[in-house]
Amino acid sequence: MSLVEVLRPELERTGLPWRIENGRRHKKIILAGQLVGIIPMSGKGSLGRRCRVLLNIRSQIRRAARG
Repeated sequence: MSLVEVLRPELERTGLPWRIENGRRHKKIILAGQLVGIIPMSGKGSLGRRCRVLLNIRSQIRRAARG
């Protein structure tokens, strides 16, 4: 399961319009017209690093939804 699939419920829970844009090396998460996170598209990296990325982006999504 990709990080995007894991983050999708968190994005939908906000009730705000969101989209994911593909860049050359990263995916950009846009929530209500504001960049809230960047996901690396490479599958490299340890599981711990990927978990940290997930936790940080979830926090950024929640923070942007409140603001």
